[in-house]
Amino acid sequence: MDGFSAVGSFVTNRNLWCNQMTDKKMGRPKIYESSTTAQNEANKRWAEKNKEHKKYLNYRSTSRSFIRKLATEDDLNELEQLIQERRANTNND
Repeated sequence: MDGFSAVGSFVTNRNLWCNQMTDKKMGRPKIYESSTTAQNEANKRWAEKNKEHKKYLNYRSTSRSFIRKLATEDDLNELEQLIQERRANTNND
């Protein structure tokens, strides 16, 4: 008996047990084939309800990635100037 057959039977038995547990006992609606599908639907609902916040998060993420990964020294200097101007304008309002 080689060492792989025991591992293979364990994986098979575990998969059978997991399939049995996820069919009815988890309380997931039958229209979803997997938890990934259910999560995707939940994400879509959240995005529809929170359009402005999603837009804010996307812009913030993009700007941070640009600064960390692509910005040159000139870009960073320009961004610093823009930040100073923005801060001055928000203090006046």
